[in-house]
Amino acid sequence: MPHEIRQPDIEKLRAATLKNNIVWLESFGCTATASGGFVRVSHPELPDFTAWMVTDSKPETRGAFAHSLSGSTLPDGFSIYVDDLVDVAEFPGLTTARLLPDISRVHTVTVQRNAIHASGPIAADEVGPESLPLWVGLYGEGFDRNPEQRDLDARRWTRSMRDRHLRHWLFVENGVNVGVAQTCDSAGVTGIYSFTLRPQYRQSGRTRFAVSAIVDKILGQEQVATLYFERVSVADSRPPRRGSHSGRIIRSYGHYVLTDRE
Repeated sequence: MPHEIRQPDIEKLRAATLKNNIVWLESFGCTATASGGFVRVSHPELPDFTAWMVTDSKPETRGAFAHSLSGSTLPDGFSIYVDDLVDVAEFPGLTTARLLPDISRVHTVTVQRNAIHASGPIAADEVGPESLPLWVGLYGEGFDRNPEQRDLDARRWTRSMRDRHLRHWLFVENGVNVGVAQTCDSAGVTGIYSFTLRPQYRQSGRTRFAVSAIVDKILGQEQVATLYFERVSVADSRPPRRGSHSGRIIRSYGHYVLTDRE
């Protein structure tokens, strides 16, 4: 049975995972500016990593959001991620600035040390800068990146490999490299990022085995008590189960997209 997390501990984990996420974003060139629970993220070359996050409804957060909204010219399709605990009615911009809910939701899921995971045929091996071309190639294959995007990936992951908070992993099955991931150690937690498997290795429970491999490797280290990852789900689909062996949801974001529709 997973450990029951007390509410004060959940609040600490929510704060820690957000800080960890910001460290990861900055590791590959994003700029992240926080004003209370309002976070603005931008990247000069990656539009997908230019977005806002609203994580609480405190006065400082509401003021920073309103100030940024009134002083910004946001492009059509701009993303704003809003914590489910936020009262959207307290943020008039979310209803009057033509922001419509997208179909996807982002869940922050934590895994405790006493979580039980199935062993499997996939191992997680940590690699260094000498493996950058291999790592970027597998990342590009897993995320179906085109040649131009892979050049950009090589630049940003070269930067992340120099960051002391980041570690890079290969998933290996019977001597074959089947996927990659990153982990970020910061704020007392470890986040799993950039997780992907090559398309031909996504069947037969391999995704679960790969997750188990890296979870067991990280939680097997004495200094790590909690790790987390983010999972995207479609609004109409079943979300990850709270309290299941796969982890516990401590935050869910609704995805709002700026649109030119009335």
